[in-house]
Amino acid sequence: MREVHPAAPNFDPRRHAWLRIYEYRILNQPTRSVFDYRYTWHIREPLDVTAMAAAARQFIGEHDFAAFRTQGTPVRATVRRIYLSQWSVDGSRLSYRIEGSSFLRHMVRTLVATMVQIGRHRLGLAELQALLRSGTRAQAPAAAPASGLFLIGVRYGLNPGGGYERASSRTPWGSCAD
Repeated sequence: MREVHPAAPNFDPRRHAWLRIYEYRILNQPTRSVFDYRYTWHIREPLDVTAMAAAARQFIGEHDFAAFRTQGTPVRATVRRIYLSQWSVDGSRLSYRIEGSSFLRHMVRTLVATMVQIGRHRLGLAELQALLRSGTRAQAPAAAPASGLFLIGVRYGLNPGGGYERASSRTPWGSCAD
């Protein structure tokens, strides 16, 4: 925790957040790490990170992510706005960072599992785009393990009129210092 501020009586931490930031970590090497096994998804075979990065860029913008939610979820609105979706590599450690206005249940883990399938060359970008358009959860792979997922940050802010800012009214990457 970096700062604490008083909140209005009607403040709702879920509904008044304008940005959420998640990171998913993969350890991509033949042997499991005794230090990281609880905090990463261990994948033994080499992944094509360039293909995964190309897939990640497909998620930026406003899309219907119905195909990437938990099956049977009662949520009606499945359109979400993604501001950042990118992979970074540090040796055998892969990190996927995604920033968006909100996320569906298991959405990030299913996006990661889909990109891993692309990195294994079991899916291509054309299939990813078709999946995104289809809205059919049954066509997407099972969600990646929870062990690699971390909530990195949540952003709140007041606009000059005193109301809470929405993601569409603010450029998030200009104010998201970690």
